[in-house]
Amino acid sequence: MSLLELSPELDREEREILEYGYRQLKVNALTILIVLVAAVVCNVMLQGGIFLLVFVPLRLYSGGYHADSQKKCAVISILALLICFMGIKWIPYMPALHLGISTMAAGIIVFMAPVANDVKRLDESEYKVYRYRTRIITGIIYVILLISTVLQLPYISKPIMMAYILVSISLILGYLKYQKKKAK
Repeated sequence: MSLLELSPELDREEREILEYGYRQLKVNALTILIVLVAAVVCNVMLQGGIFLLVFVPLRLYSGGYHADSQKKCAVISILALLICFMGIKWIPYMPALHLGISTMAAGIIVFMAPVANDVKRLDESEYKVYRYRTRIITGIIYVILLISTVLQLPYISKPIMMAYILVSISLILGYLKYQKKKAK
């Protein structure tokens, strides 16, 4: 039974909004389930949680690549998460190298974000707000990265590095895709 059948007194626009929200809720619940399963499979539950705490707010405000369909998005997201989680688990901890890679990725995020796309076009005021929020979030996370590196806490610094890498790749790919579409 759909929401449309449950709410006959709502007008068409309200029903469409409710249906969209319900679909998004199902997609978000499925995404969380997939992330949890991937973290369990890779045996990185704590690091997976830290990764998400970094990745989600950065991705929310920075923008970047968006797939052309939900199915393609799901496949890309699952593969990206598995690669990140396997990297967290199997990449040896080398504090100086990880800090260098994280610094470059954070620089890309600060320099490029936000990157508009077909899903999220930004007007000038939104651009400024998203840019500011991305920079603040990136800076706070970078301080946490520095502290975790000094204290030799790879279970914190490695997920931060992987989230920074994934967000920076998404920004680069999103920028290239958006520029290609604008050129057409």
